Amino acid sequence: MAAGNHLPKRRLGESDPPETPASSVLPRIAALVLGRLDRARLQDAVRGTAILEQVDRVADLERLVVRSVPRVSAVVAEPFDSHRTPTAPMLARLKAEYPGVALIGYCLPGHKHSSEILALARAGVHELVFRGIDDATTTFQQTLARASQASASREVLNALRPVVSTDALWIVEACVQYAWPELNSRELAQALGLNVKTLVKHCRAGGLPSPGALLNWIRLMVVSYLLEAEGRALEHVATAFGLESASPLRNLLKRYTGMRATEIRAGGGLRVVINAFLRPDAFGRLERRGPVTSG
Repeated sequence: MAAGNHLPKRRLGESDPPETPASSVLPRIAALVLGRLDRARLQDAVRGTAILEQVDRVADLERLVVRSVPRVSAVVAEPFDSHRTPTAPMLARLKAEYPGVALIGYCLPGHKHSSEILALARAGVHELVFRGIDDATTTFQQTLARASQASASREVLNALRPVVSTDALWIVEACVQYAWPELNSRELAQALGLNVKTLVKHCRAGGLPSPGALLNWIRLMVVSYLLEAEGRALEHVATAFGLESASPLRNLLKRYTGMRATEIRAGGGLRVVINAFLRPDAFGRLERRGPVTSG
């Protein structure tokens, strides 16, 4: 298997050094959900993994996002607030002004609600949650993780556009889209309609690390963005990636950047990892050019 294809596995007996108390604050979610039972379901879904802050009006929700330090990690909103003010225009503004915030629309299923669903979709929400269907604990947590990954990935791609050659940008865009923990270089090549050997050649020609290493660099950029922009602890970022432990991410950060999560957060988050990625000796750029494997 080619180096760097997967997140490293936790070793037997390995212990996780805790982060400082300041960095272990739970991520915050701003929610405009009016029903008492609906609020209770969402509260149960994020219990122990996030802080849910409830509001009733569009103005209050927007104010919460604007004034929050660190920034809220996600917004969950119904189509209308308590005064029947549509939330879609506000969500569209948040999408434009705070593109790293995950936006989730919370709506009723069924054809008679299609106009409300369409309004939320057009506003640019990353995910839709249907009441009584997708708001159970496990399903909502998965939805929240996907939305967080999608919003952070957009920020990563925007940051990479100015520093990656035009000829290589299509590979980077694919990695941003597909770089979740279990994807390897063979699967990335298949998604691009190539074999691994051809993908490796394209990466070299574009000044990129090997495909497996590139996937991991992109993963670390998403991680670093969430660490710095939202003030998340590494354990909470690991949860967003569907990992049971933060050890794989901690090991990968150290192996690729030589830094701990707290150091990356303090140094500027995403900027720190991109600077490490651009170094001529960055992990994956100097791999042995022997026979190409398809791991």
